[in-house]
Amino acid sequence: MVKYLYYFMERYVSKLRAMSIGGVIKYIKLSYLTEAKIPLPNIEIQKKIVEVLEKAQLLLEKRKAQIEALDQLTQSVFLEMFGDPIFNPRNYKTILLKDLCIKISGGGTPSKSKSEYYMGEIPWVTPKDMKKILIDDSLDHITEKAVENSSAKIIPKNSVLMVIRSGILKKKIPLAINTKEVTINQDMKAFIVNEELLKPEYLLYFFIFYQRKLLSKVRSVTADNLDFNQIKKIAVPVPEIQYQNQFSSFFYNVNKMKNKQQEQLYLLESNFQSLMQRAFKGELFTEQKVSNL
Repeated sequence: MVKYLYYFMERYVSKLRAMSIGGVIKYIKLSYLTEAKIPLPNIEIQKKIVEVLEKAQLLLEKRKAQIEALDQLTQSVFLEMFGDPIFNPRNYKTILLKDLCIKISGGGTPSKSKSEYYMGEIPWVTPKDMKKILIDDSLDHITEKAVENSSAKIIPKNSVLMVIRSGILKKKIPLAINTKEVTINQDMKAFIVNEELLKPEYLLYFFIFYQRKLLSKVRSVTADNLDFNQIKKIAVPVPEIQYQNQFSSFFYNVNKMKNKQQEQLYLLESNFQSLMQRAFKGELFTEQKVSNL
């Protein structure tokens, strides 16, 4: 049964990745694939396994769609409240980004030869961490001594983080707000805004919409990067602060809903992987069980 084979291969691919070899370019030996042993119960059991896995996968897809819908909702509310920031249809007063910030900080990388620098508790955010819109932790952590002896700086919470150098800039600009103090590496910038004029949540979504203009200017030197001098000179439309506050409240309320949906998604993904494991170990159905259905 084709779908049975599809689900088996979907699970087997993760094993193949673990068996990949090589340096910069990983590869998999052909024998790992051609010599894979596929468990083949009778066709009725295969059908039952596929039916269970399809239902579990459908639940996964629905939950992902709900999370995506919440992302789209926040963007829609921003546009409804403020209009497209590139065109500024509400004719808000514009102020240069550099004048809306108390400080714009770059990042740095503590010496990799000092392993003790990377045994601390201070989050050190790099582009690989920028997969969420709110950052409260990172994969790597550094010590206070690492900060003192490098160009890495403490970034106050509620700053807007932006990746300015990365291959991903061909597609999008990773953006986030840090909900606790962090440090960042040299491929990123942090915008510490004057919150009497500009809310970080407003600036975050301003960038989300403005990025299509920035990405059109991405240039390649040794890596894809944004011209930071141009970014500092962006004229940002600045709505009244009370409307920005309303948007900020809406943003965090939606994010709470997203977190609940995300927790449910993790449970569904765990359940799906458990079902896959049991299915191909012969623990989900037996011929006796199927004959009694």
